Amino acid sequence: MTSNAINAREMAEKNRNDLSSVSNTKEELKELISDRITKRTDAVEARIRQIADEKEELCRSTITRAELLENAITAFRKQRARYLQEVIARHLQSCRKAGLEPFNDVQMRLDIFNDWYAWGVFFLAASETDVKEAVKLLPEEGLSMKERDARIKVFDDEIRDLHAGLKKELERVRAEQ
Repeated sequence: MTSNAINAREMAEKNRNDLSSVSNTKEELKELISDRITKRTDAVEARIRQIADEKEELCRSTITRAELLENAITAFRKQRARYLQEVIARHLQSCRKAGLEPFNDVQMRLDIFNDWYAWGVFFLAASETDVKEAVKLLPEEGLSMKERDARIKVFDDEIRDLHAGLKKELERVRAEQ
């Protein structure tokens, strides 16, 4: 074999080794970059999931006694009015159909104390004062809506910042293309 043939063979072998080495380096580089991006995005995603869980827990947390009282009184008034309207309307309708005088005691008992409406007697017996006194028996604990909203805003801001960081990184990578 001639020295040129040997040199050509050696050069071809060196070229194959160089290409193989470059290819291996390229694959390792792709893997490292992919792993870095995956770790970063997985960490952001995990933190956002954690924040979402904390927000949900915060939304289910105990409210203050004052807020409970306000909610309870509002609900009590609404339910009482609804119950009374339903009972009175039902009673008047039954009197109308039967040709009876409204608010007679026999028909009132039949209309109010059937299985469906009997629970509503609570609204006739209880008062807003009773609700207020019951709430006073509860321990003072919980977060006010103002405190809850402030904490939720902090969580929302963190989510926004995390997402903005990912978008910024994406734009940087796009610009490098």
